[in-house]
Amino acid sequence: MKTMQVFVLVMAMAYPTITLADTSVDTGQFGRMKGILSACSSVNPREASKYLLEIKTLIGDATKETVDQASRSEEYKQAYHDVTEELGSMSRDDMARACKNYLATRN
Repeated sequence: MKTMQVFVLVMAMAYPTITLADTSVDTGQFGRMKGILSACSSVNPREASKYLLEIKTLIGDATKETVDQASRSEEYKQAYHDVTEELGSMSRDDMARACKNYLATRN
């Protein structure tokens, strides 16, 4: 349960302030957010379009080249791997609930 609380807190607090187009955002942060949003899309397929929209918002007006470059970085890959591994330790029900709660904070 603690993992779910941390997940919801991080999503609610960190996400509104970052976009890939913002040069202050590091690729690790992008990798973590993309991993979380991708996992939410997978666990809650009915809401997949909403998570896809969140990913598009995260990317902002960054060019395809910027997104590709960030996605190829070791920092991005490691952060994406780490967060998906951590989320994999949550039950599917807890994950779905946390993702649903996240969407509720975004509306």
